[in-house]
Amino acid sequence: MENQSYIHLFPLLIRREFYPPAMGKILKAFYSSNKKYLSLEELKSKTQLNQNEIEEVLNKLKVVGEVKHDATTMAEQDLFYLDTEGCIESLHTIIEENRILIEFLEEIIETRDSSNKALNQFIKSSIAFNSEVLDVIERTFKEYFTKKDPNS
Repeated sequence: MENQSYIHLFPLLIRREFYPPAMGKILKAFYSSNKKYLSLEELKSKTQLNQNEIEEVLNKLKVVGEVKHDATTMAEQDLFYLDTEGCIESLHTIIEENRILIEFLEEIIETRDSSNKALNQFIKSSIAFNSEVLDVIERTFKEYFTKKDPNS
């Protein structure tokens, strides 16, 4: 079987409701680069986006904590980098938001009557499914992203 690369699909693979294709292109540039810092010019070259698009996306990524601007470098150009701690925190936030969604569905099911049994069953199944999946995700998250005490 031929070794197939999915790198070119990265912008599509991470597409979320709040991750437009331009955001995927910029994240792909960071993930696929061996350099820690990328300038606006390098991002333009790697993404084929214009400067306004790049700046808009970088601002959004800074808000969610996935990218940071390095103001400490003495470079003449603005440099940006993928903030791994911010990415981990973003994953943690997604987990927490999904826990809240489960709690919301549990509250909703308590207020429903039996007039729409199919929807009630769907909500109950969604709660069970999402709870099980989230339990696995939380365990795995802790395994991979919780800092270990080096003295233990």
